[in-house]
Amino acid sequence: MADPSRAVVPFRFFDLPEPIRRRILRMTDLVFSMDSNWLAFQDGIAIWDGRLAVGEGRPFCCRGCSPLRDFSACPTANITTPREAAAVAAAFSPTCRCFAPPVQLLRVAKRMREESERILFSENRFILQGDMAASLRFLRALPSSSLRLVRRLDLQLAGDQAFELAPSDPEHPSRFRQWAALVECVVERMDLPNLELAVDAGDSYEWLLTSGTQADDLQPLRDAYTEVVRPLENLGSKGLKSFHAYWVAFFDQERVAERRVMGEDFDSKRTGKIGYKRRNPRFPHGGVPWDMEMEDLGAA
Repeated sequence: MADPSRAVVPFRFFDLPEPIRRRILRMTDLVFSMDSNWLAFQDGIAIWDGRLAVGEGRPFCCRGCSPLRDFSACPTANITTPREAAAVAAAFSPTCRCFAPPVQLLRVAKRMREESERILFSENRFILQGDMAASLRFLRALPSSSLRLVRRLDLQLAGDQAFELAPSDPEHPSRFRQWAALVECVVERMDLPNLELAVDAGDSYEWLLTSGTQADDLQPLRDAYTEVVRPLENLGSKGLKSFHAYWVAFFDQERVAERRVMGEDFDSKRTGKIGYKRRNPRFPHGGVPWDMEMEDLGAA
């Protein structure tokens, strides 16, 4: 006969004070960490073409589960179908350092889901990349209650997208409509007074030059950056908390853009922005420090 004194008593998570519960949830993969995802090429949760992708448009595997990826239990590795995703959903490895949101926490119970969603959306930087129409669909698919929890959002433009926003580019009309619609969705559905918004034009222009692009060919970017900011103008007067611009050239125009959005008295350095000579273009918000001595094409 079993000894009643040795009965297993379930741990009652919600008996803990809320600050303790939040601290525990922050220690899960609800919060993305560069330390835990050392192969990531972004400093936040990247949404590529409307889908989660930690890294440059695809998930990375740390290969800490197994010497062979074929036998990896990592939830980001070797997944091409929903069936494969389900097969590894419950897998666990104490050596795995990949990032994958613990969706199981969102399926336990209503109260756990609410507290987990609050951590997931409010404590991560979300980076929208790739196709603008897909990014717009992603935002529209999320409940307004979740979007209003987001505190840090980056709208990232690939090199071609930035050039196509130049008025001289044939793709400008359609590309600008997509961009304006994306910005409009952010303004209408997100909590501007608590939102730190950034527009990232991609990596360093040095990559463009080394790939054969001539410096003169970058001149349309100046006009493109003006168009990028046009739908964002005066959002500071509507309560936007902060706005940072990260251009790949014409760095003197970053402050111009920021003040068009936030007002003439706005100083992005006071809100934590790293100057272009000190920031790593892959980690503009901090990440890995990098001494950059980059000629400003627009300041000459």
